[in-house]
Amino acid sequence: MTDSDDVRVFSIQLSVIRCSHTAVRDEDWRRSSVFHTYITHEGKNYKLMIDEGSCANIIVKTTLEKMSFKAEPHSHSHHVNWVDKTPQSITQRCQVPIRMSNCEDHVWCDVLDIDAAHILLGRPWLYDLDVTSLGRCNTYEFKWNGKQ
Repeated sequence: MTDSDDVRVFSIQLSVIRCSHTAVRDEDWRRSSVFHTYITHEGKNYKLMIDEGSCANIIVKTTLEKMSFKAEPHSHSHHVNWVDKTPQSITQRCQVPIRMSNCEDHVWCDVLDIDAAHILLGRPWLYDLDVTSLGRCNTYEFKWNGKQ
């Protein structure tokens, strides 16, 4: 480069703008809660939860006894880690009658000691009935005997 070469210098200015007037989203309880309802058996209410993150349908051991259902040996005994990472053995299962509105079915549930609900329906139930979750409405849809 010689003294006669024309040297041009470009200056670029970058600015960062932070919008301080963005709307804060109110925390809707449906965003962080697991769906639950109640079913009735012989005049008593039992809490039923639907958890899309659970890989099993579960009935609590004490609920099984209260409902006077009979458990049988599980065909594929296995271990699960619950929320607190405590491993539990699943050695029994039970066919549980579930009635929601006009839908009446029997669901195979693993027998386990948990505190979340009396009965927990997970991925197996959701898959078998091809259930659709409507999160904002806090409902689940599926077809039963040809009806939505």
